[in-house]
Amino acid sequence: MEDIFNSDGTDSYGGVVPTHLYRANTDRLSSLSGTYTMTPWWSHTVQVGLDYLTTVSQLTQKTYGLPQDTGFSLGKETMTHFTAAYNTTVQIWLTSMARATVTVGADESHSADQDLYGNYIPASGTSGTYTSTDDGGWQYRQTRAHEHGGFLQSQFGVWDALFFTYGLRAVYNPNIGRDQNPNVEPRYGIAYTHDVAGLTAKVRASYGTATRPPRIGAKDERKGPAYVDLIRHQLFGTNVTQLANPDLVPESQQGGEGGLDLYFGNRGSIETTHYNQTVNDLIVAPTVDSVDRLPSWKSANPSSRCAQAWECPLRQTQNLNIGSVRNLGWEMKGTLNISAFTATGTYSWTKSRLIGITPRYRSQFPYFFVGAPLFTFAEHTYAIGLTYARGGTRIGYNLQGQGRVPLSSYDTFLYRLGTNLRLQSTNAPRVDVPDTYTEIVPGFALGDLNVSQQMTPWLEGLLEIHNVTNSFQADINPVYAQSGRVTGVGFRFRF
Repeated sequence: MEDIFNSDGTDSYGGVVPTHLYRANTDRLSSLSGTYTMTPWWSHTVQVGLDYLTTVSQLTQKTYGLPQDTGFSLGKETMTHFTAAYNTTVQIWLTSMARATVTVGADESHSADQDLYGNYIPASGTSGTYTSTDDGGWQYRQTRAHEHGGFLQSQFGVWDALFFTYGLRAVYNPNIGRDQNPNVEPRYGIAYTHDVAGLTAKVRASYGTATRPPRIGAKDERKGPAYVDLIRHQLFGTNVTQLANPDLVPESQQGGEGGLDLYFGNRGSIETTHYNQTVNDLIVAPTVDSVDRLPSWKSANPSSRCAQAWECPLRQTQNLNIGSVRNLGWEMKGTLNISAFTATGTYSWTKSRLIGITPRYRSQFPYFFVGAPLFTFAEHTYAIGLTYARGGTRIGYNLQGQGRVPLSSYDTFLYRLGTNLRLQSTNAPRVDVPDTYTEIVPGFALGDLNVSQQMTPWLEGLLEIHNVTNSFQADINPVYAQSGRVTGVGFRFRF
């Protein structure tokens, strides 16, 4: 496999891998909720929340990622999210053995995202210090979104053993096509519980629909700088890069699930769920048209790469609902309590396969063939937790793992980039993968150990070891590279 970086720590352009990266997050969350119970069978609840998050990222060492890239970078993102909700619940006793519970409510959310990013040249002798002298590459983006809707949740129970549920949610979202608002999501369910000699068994089943709205601006026309002369501030012809689709609908998942739960008093439990669901109207952005650059633009920009005839057309994309996926799987969870020992375990098997894509666009997406798996997605995941607690001593070990993960060619590039970046920064052994079009990352398991000892009523000793096995196999994207073994020792004081 060809390395992205050379053995001397430089990339293909001779630049050193960046090591000076500053990141800081500031998160402020405020919420207020209140419940008023008018009678034992009627209550009202109001909730208001405000989440404010600021992320600052600054690169204080030259990257040399490209021959012309010799500057520093600074980014700042501010996100504000406001929510408000109200619901009222009524309980109605129909007979001595049957009752109904009905909850009706409405909610609304507003969010704003401001993003500033660019490269700058620091003042002489102040490496990494921001100045007003920049290279003209600053970019500013601001987006706003809002959504509101209402819901109904009802339950009818008999003998506190047999329950029927019905739910309905209607949502208005401006990113959905004009003929799809409001978007309605119904759900039905049934459950039966029975006790036999210390064993409680619960059988349940449900069927419903859930949706995910398109991202902001997905259905709108979008313009890019492809036909704009930034120096002369002239526009040559159209610069539309994304065509509008006013009929864009949300991605939807519908299907059923059923399960059996067994509870053995306080000794343990087993919960099993099986589901079979279909995801329709997946949003994909194929190339649907192209336009040629006007001769006036070509003559004004003779040094552009548009000098090659085949590079001149501007490809225009459009977000369309053209894909479907089937999700089939099992989920299992178990607990066991014996004296001072507690064990928990979960296992999930999810088989997601592409049902198909609109034939017209199959040639643009070679990965989207019938039966194709989802890339970067593991079919098998599991977790095991073991805890010992007696007196003032507590020892816990948590293990999380997953099976093999298929990668596309682009994901493979990120995987190689991540392993090489980590190799330069930590000198840890790198996990190589075969040099093929699509690759498979082997499964892995990561464990964390937590130990605490109560020394006095006000003093507690702590030991934490993250990633006990010092595994790096989780690397897929260099931005989210898995850290190695991290050990922490400390004390906790209580006054």
